[in-house]
Amino acid sequence: HYVILLVCLLFILFINLSGAILDITLVANVLSPSYNHFYLSCVTGERNISLQIDRDNAMIKTTSKFQIYRNSSKEVHMRGFSRVGLVGITYCLGKSQSEQTRVVYVHNDINANLVPEKVTHTISLSQSAILVARIKNGKKTDIWWKRNGTYYDTMHQGELKDNKSILVLSSVTMGDGGIYSATFIEDSPLSSAFFRLIVRGETVHT
Repeated sequence: HYVILLVCLLFILFINLSGAILDITLVANVLSPSYNHFYLSCVTGERNISLQIDRDNAMIKTTSKFQIYRNSSKEVHMRGFSRVGLVGITYCLGKSQSEQTRVVYVHNDINANLVPEKVTHTISLSQSAILVARIKNGKKTDIWWKRNGTYYDTMHQGELKDNKSILVLSSVTMGDGGIYSATFIEDSPLSSAFFRLIVRGETVHT
């Protein structure tokens, strides 16, 4: 039996014009016996919306040609992954005339040079987020941190502690949400650690 990962509606990036979130679920059979059998599915119960599944090449550009099957207007699948082609960001996108919802799936290579201690972080406004990339295979170079594919910070070799690179975001805002990555300089993006940061819209008072 496959273990099904339900990526719920809180996942990260959505644009909402009227105050409602579209009902979209991303399903992944994460314990598939092989990459050939692995698939991602986007499912919706909404009527009259456009539904698609695609890769986010801002983080990792891939030349892999995935197979996309559309069972109906409410369900679309992506198959044909390889071990390398699976690493990175895939998303479901649903659009109506007034709303748009994006649901994200992040896949890390467990054999990468950097791996996340925790992939998904859900933080309230004004709280601190701590992203930890564990060094699995060390290199004598600094580490670049990026947010949504754009340079964010550099972690120098002398700043590494206990074989970890730690990025601290103090007093997060809604604009801090997104996909973060940690990569050794001049290393392949496939050996990066990928994280997603979800920022809740309510401030927690302490």
